[in-house]
Amino acid sequence: MPKAQNIQQLNADEQAIVAALQEKRDELGLTDAAFHRRYLPRAYSTWHRIQHDGYAGNTSKAIKEYEQALRTLENIRAFAPKIESDEPFYMMPVFESVVEAVNRAHARTDENRLVVFLAPTGGGKDAMCRHLAKTHNAKIVEGRESWRKSYYAGCADVCNALHVKGPWRSTREVEFDMLAKINGHNHTIVANEGNSFGPQTFNMFKLILNQTSAVVVVCAIPGIFDRMRLKSWYESTQFLRRAVAVISAPEIDPENVRPFMAELNFGDDRDICAELITIAANTFGRFNMVKRIIENLRDEHSYANGRKVSIDAVETAIAETEAFLRLYS
Repeated sequence: MPKAQNIQQLNADEQAIVAALQEKRDELGLTDAAFHRRYLPRAYSTWHRIQHDGYAGNTSKAIKEYEQALRTLENIRAFAPKIESDEPFYMMPVFESVVEAVNRAHARTDENRLVVFLAPTGGGKDAMCRHLAKTHNAKIVEGRESWRKSYYAGCADVCNALHVKGPWRSTREVEFDMLAKINGHNHTIVANEGNSFGPQTFNMFKLILNQTSAVVVVCAIPGIFDRMRLKSWYESTQFLRRAVAVISAPEIDPENVRPFMAELNFGDDRDICAELITIAANTFGRFNMVKRIIENLRDEHSYANGRKVSIDAVETAIAETEAFLRLYS
């Protein structure tokens, strides 16, 4: 009879993995059994015994699997702040177009259920993801450099977003788990930062469209996405043939800026200030630039108390924000 492995006999790294998983469990407010059921491999008895000094099996192998589960959980939670942000969402016409396209895609029964949203830096891609997560229960997967050459990496990240447990021993296995999880559910899967597609990634999302009923939304920067299409011409052509809409964000206008200005008092200069902020935002940063200018006025120049914002103050805030972005971009 093999001797039971005692938790104190684990090395420091292995103890840290168990402790980190217990910490994640407590952060999520789950019971131990519910946490295991949702996130961990192997039987619950294995996890329970490892925690309570009673596991007689190959502890080292089990810990390696739990480490993979921990990394998966960290990836899922890393994106959560972006999805759970309490920033206000302003429904701009371009966002309405994306939502309408997603709804049309969900109504289809063929494979043509792709929506592509192209916007420059600061153009609202993250905000669109947050909105779809709240309104359509979208599962968000963030593009990575590893996608350019690895089919496995793309499938694993989609599985992570869908809370599918690893580890996977082969590409075939992770692909099977991904499709099995998606099938039978009316999923919306959003690839944010979709600027790292290679031929394998185009093929992976094409397979999802072909084999499941999911709607796929890709958010990307126009120039980079075009370059990726040229490098993977055949695969991207097959993929984009399944689009119901390819929506490119236009330059913003003063009407788009005014909702962000509502928290401050611009008085009779509101229209002029909106024009100035619009010009700056279309030069670089779009909606992100607008938010930063308003934050500069509110936090750096103390206009949050109802004091009227002057045109000079707006010009100063624009110059300071542009200088900051030039310095750190």
